[in-house]
Amino acid sequence: MGELSRRMLVTGGNINGDRRPIGARGIDRENGRPRRSTRHLVKLTKEGRRQFAHMAIEHESWIVQLFAGIPKREQRTLNESLSRLRAHLTRETP
Repeated sequence: MGELSRRMLVTGGNINGDRRPIGARGIDRENGRPRRSTRHLVKLTKEGRRQFAHMAIEHESWIVQLFAGIPKREQRTLNESLSRLRAHLTRETP
């Protein structure tokens, strides 16, 4: 779950905070691992993929609206700066 939260760029609490069964959230735990294993393989169900696609479209639209008033050149500069920051933070994270 820690790797999942890192890949989603959210805190672990955002992943573990929902107490509904994982399948009810559109995620399915891969079978075949020992029951007591601390590592889990997760994948989106068909419904989870549908929900994600819908959220991704809405999120992209929201981002486009947020940056609409900023000139393209400044958007590129900001994106480059944030990319460098993310790379730095990723290297610093154990």
